[in-house]
Amino acid sequence: MTPRRWRQVAAAALLVAGIALAASGATSTDNPPAGSSPATPGSGTPSQAGSSGLGDTSLQGSYIDFGTSTGLGGTTSGRTTTTSPSKSSTPVNLPGVLGVVPTRFARDAKDPRSAASGGLVAKTPAALSDPGEIKRLLEGLDAPDEPKRKSARERLAELGEAAAGPLVDILRDATRPKPERSAAAEALLAVGRPATAPVLRALADEDPFVRAMAAEVLGAVGDRTSVRPLMKALADKEAAVRDKATWALGLLSDPDAAAAVAEMMRGDPSLEVRVTATTALGRMGCRASVEPLIEGLQGEPARLREAAARALGGMGKMLASGVRGQICCTKTGEALMAALNDKETAVRVAAIDALGALKEARAVDLLAPLAADPQTGPPAIRAISLVGTNHARRALEKLAKAGPDDAVRAAAREALGQMRDRS
Repeated sequence: MTPRRWRQVAAAALLVAGIALAASGATSTDNPPAGSSPATPGSGTPSQAGSSGLGDTSLQGSYIDFGTSTGLGGTTSGRTTTTSPSKSSTPVNLPGVLGVVPTRFARDAKDPRSAASGGLVAKTPAALSDPGEIKRLLEGLDAPDEPKRKSARERLAELGEAAAGPLVDILRDATRPKPERSAAAEALLAVGRPATAPVLRALADEDPFVRAMAAEVLGAVGDRTSVRPLMKALADKEAAVRDKATWALGLLSDPDAAAAVAEMMRGDPSLEVRVTATTALGRMGCRASVEPLIEGLQGEPARLREAAARALGGMGKMLASGVRGQICCTKTGEALMAALNDKETAVRVAAIDALGALKEARAVDLLAPLAADPQTGPPAIRAISLVGTNHARRALEKLAKAGPDDAVRAAAREALGQMRDRS
């Protein structure tokens, strides 16, 4: 039996077991045995009142289904299955059977349940201690001492969705000083994905400062639903907003955005945005980034070429994967070797570093002569060491014995020692 067939059989068996257990749970809940008490919140089986089993009605009926079934009487939309509690269909929390678990989790190494549940532990959302807590904590963001500001940010992050709206309100309040508004944006980073929806609304604010900060927060939060709005923000009339949106798309690493970011690299009126776009293409680490970055090695000014070289040097993992990756790697190596002749030292050094990071064996004979140059010598020797082949070792041995000066010979001997340590 093939591994795929084994998985299908196992999934079917688990589904049958889950349905049987769900039916048993519904029967026992509707008709409890004599002398027994109804299920209570936290007991693992929801009560007739419709509790989620965690004593938290905000989680009622909301589950993540890690399997391929539609859950227990619910309908699957993406990864989330919503079940409406009723007498005929009772949601059951079966984390060890069907992989259906409440939507809010935390990893807690100190909790003994962590090992059994793969590190996932049910976490009850934080609640406000009183109606005025949000206001006090938001005021704490502007406290004169950092410990109080930090404490306020941490508590607001703990509150999650309850804090996201007020934080965005601070960000959008033009009457407040910019440091305070920036602090609100920082707190939104800690809130994480629950902040996505209100921050997306801020991305359309009339204030360019708000739009720029919103774009930065969306990139750091990492919710892929932000990709399309951020791509739209690339057309913003303000360079600062375009710059932050470009950087955010690089952090989100969605290949669908690579073409749009490449256009920013080629034609944005702002050099800063073009350089940011070049770096963002490298962060995306997808094959769609390679050709635009190779093109960038021929661009103007030198800052753009340097950024393109460094971006290509950071894409080694992608370039080493699969046949298409190897083809891209070959083209990248050739383009970087050509960049060793660039008129600007910063570009040559960036190309040297990239060739070493990519372990480009074909570059050894081109790198060795650069060891005599005080500016390119140290990075060239380091790059040869990183290539790590026998040919690279022989090139370093030659430099260690017959290098043009004591500094080159010493650097070559040190690089040989590092090669031995890595082997």
